[in-house]
Amino acid sequence: MNRSSSYVSLLASVLIIALIACTGNVPVPAPVDPPVVETEKPTDPDPLRYPDALEAFRTADSLNPSEPGVLLFVGSSSIRGWKTLAEDLSDYNVLNRGFGGSHFSDLIYHVESLVFSHEPGAIFVYEGDNDIAWGKSPERVYQDYLKFVQMVREKWASTPIYFIAVKPSIARISMIDEMAKANALILDHTKSDETLHFVDVFSVMVDESGQPKEEIFGHDGLHMNALGYDLWEAAVKEALRK
Repeated sequence: MNRSSSYVSLLASVLIIALIACTGNVPVPAPVDPPVVETEKPTDPDPLRYPDALEAFRTADSLNPSEPGVLLFVGSSSIRGWKTLAEDLSDYNVLNRGFGGSHFSDLIYHVESLVFSHEPGAIFVYEGDNDIAWGKSPERVYQDYLKFVQMVREKWASTPIYFIAVKPSIARISMIDEMAKANALILDHTKSDETLHFVDVFSVMVDESGQPKEEIFGHDGLHMNALGYDLWEAAVKEALRK
């Protein structure tokens, strides 16, 4: 260290000692806020993880193309598991294209083959359940819903889109508030567009205390039994009458 640097260091030390002597307080550095660490946003699952189901749809569509005006049901396993859909809605021509544990991101990725390969009179969508269980926020579910709607609107300006509310379940009771929030965001949006509809299955699947009704679920507490689908049938029919 040269003489100039030594002199500066000595002078700084003298000034600090003088300050302490005068005030009796040791200077405390100003608090520094901790850095903000953003939590990593959940990534979408691989949209190609259900090749067999998607290939089966393509084969079925090539062998037996759907008729124009069909009621198209797309979404996750709650749609796939609706084995009595055609019977329950026997007054309508329906097509079930539900698969696996799909997310909105899967529906968006495969929209050409799942939706645009048909000429639906209306589209019923059930997504958001697995999205929230994956860690996606209600706001993300809402944004993906808007993206799907926009994609459909770019092809068909007025085809009705019915969003089936994210259902409450015993297995995912810890997420019921997030599911209710996603539903509320989407319901509010549908009020501004007469071609968008909200099928409220949520409220009929909970008891007076707001808990999921145990008797409408299978052994896993997630997927519905016949009693659960009876509630969905009534809700869909009511939506179609409006």
